[in-house]
Amino acid sequence: MILVGRTTKTVGLKGEIRVYLHQADLIELGESYYLDGQAHTIEKLRFNKNTATIKFSQIDSIEEAEDYLNLDLYRRKEDISLDQDEYFYSELLGLRVLSEEGDYLGEIVDIIQPSVQNVYVIKGEVEFLLPAVEEFIVSIDLEKREMTVSLIEGLI
Repeated sequence: MILVGRTTKTVGLKGEIRVYLHQADLIELGESYYLDGQAHTIEKLRFNKNTATIKFSQIDSIEEAEDYLNLDLYRRKEDISLDQDEYFYSELLGLRVLSEEGDYLGEIVDIIQPSVQNVYVIKGEVEFLLPAVEEFIVSIDLEKREMTVSLIEGLI
C-alpha cells in the first residue's frame, strides 16, 4: 500500500472529508482507496493547494465522515501505473545520493511538492534541496539504493 494522504476534517454535511495530500498525483476520481483497512471509492474530488476535499461513495453524512478523521489514506500499489523513470516516494526516500564523481552527498530524507516539480531534500554533511528534474538526475538505481546527480556551482 502507498500512503497518499491523511484525513483531517469534515467538510459540509454530506460526508465530504478534507485530506492533506502526501502524493497528490496519486488521487483520481473513481479509484479505490483505503481508510482503516476498508476500501472506499472517490465519488467527487476538489483540489486546493496540498489538500483535497473528497466525497467517498460509501460515506454519506457528516456523522459517518467523523468516523474517518485522522486516518492515513492508502492506495494499492498494484492499482497505480507509473511511466518509465517514475517512482513511488517510498522507493526514493532513503536513497544514497552521489555526485557524478562518486562522492557521497547524503540521503533523500523528504520530498516536497511546492509547485510544478518535486524537490528532494538531501541531508548529508549539509542539507540541501535538489529539484527533481532530468538536468540534475543522472541515474536512479533502486537495487543499489543510489541516485547519481549532476550538480551546478552554488547548489550546495
